Amino acid sequence: MGGHDRGPDAGPDAGWMFKADERLVALQGPTPIAFVTADEKFAPLTYPRFALCLAQPEANCVAVGAIAGLRPIGLALASCGSSFPSRLLSLNVESDWRQRGIGSAMLATCESELATRGARLVMAIHSSRTVLRAAFERTLAAAAWEPTDHVGWRVTGACGSMLEAVTAWPALRKLLNAKHYAFPPWREMKADDTAALDRLCGQPACRALPVLAPARWPDPVEPVTSVVVRRNDVLVGWVISQRQTVPAGSPPAIHYVSAYLDRELWHTGIMIAAYHHAFSRQAAAFGPESLAKFETPASMDGMFRLVQRRFAPLALSADQVFCTWKRIRGQAAA
Repeated sequence: MGGHDRGPDAGPDAGWMFKADERLVALQGPTPIAFVTADEKFAPLTYPRFALCLAQPEANCVAVGAIAGLRPIGLALASCGSSFPSRLLSLNVESDWRQRGIGSAMLATCESELATRGARLVMAIHSSRTVLRAAFERTLAAAAWEPTDHVGWRVTGACGSMLEAVTAWPALRKLLNAKHYAFPPWREMKADDTAALDRLCGQPACRALPVLAPARWPDPVEPVTSVVVRRNDVLVGWVISQRQTVPAGSPPAIHYVSAYLDRELWHTGIMIAAYHHAFSRQAAAFGPESLAKFETPASMDGMFRLVQRRFAPLALSADQVFCTWKRIRGQAAA
């Protein structure tokens, strides 16, 4: 998100007074600045898909807004989790108010509130196309976040083009005709799938990347394009998607937020078959011009190379994904 604070020289040294444990923070400067719990008036300061967090007070989010007078000028927005890492969704300061320590102060307040709610780990994911990416990374580094890692590719393309690329894969027909595999919708999960799901989430590759676990995505799952992968009626993988909020007049957009397959089935091509079913259902339900967006972890070499070779050349955009994180100290409830 554009409008990130500079970070390294921000804070009290820049002439601002800040106390992270106060809900309302006055910063002494030419114009009084205050921090408040942000609401929907701050929506222009984050991505459209995150605006729902501001419109619904009951959402499990932390929203720290900065105001100058009565005008919103900054926003730090995070999702809050205890069983899975919290996530810094966006950090933004209006251009005229940057380089004053506001972004760093909002970030510290956001971290403090997450800790109060019991969070222990907070992560941030951004891409090579993030506006003012270097400033964003400097702000996190100055707040003692871990160094940024390249964790994968993010690809966005027309669903029809993606479906054509998958269909052209030579081994696909054989996989689609395999009798012992099935790809029912995610909503058709069974009661006895819990044990299989726990086993898969406990595999080292899935445990190392919390974003792969279905529990990491508490927002509504898009039922049409989310797929369960079954082998001999046993759950062995999934493709989970969410429908994104888009501006009026824009094509529908589906974000494939998580895809995982039993480690024993890597390099079999079954995940390509799962994506074929997902893209086919998306094209039928939302049209071939609807957008399909997905990420591939760098740690999954085979899928990573496949994305680079087959999908990236057809994409409307293909960018690198970066991740950083910070351990925060939770506070005991009073």
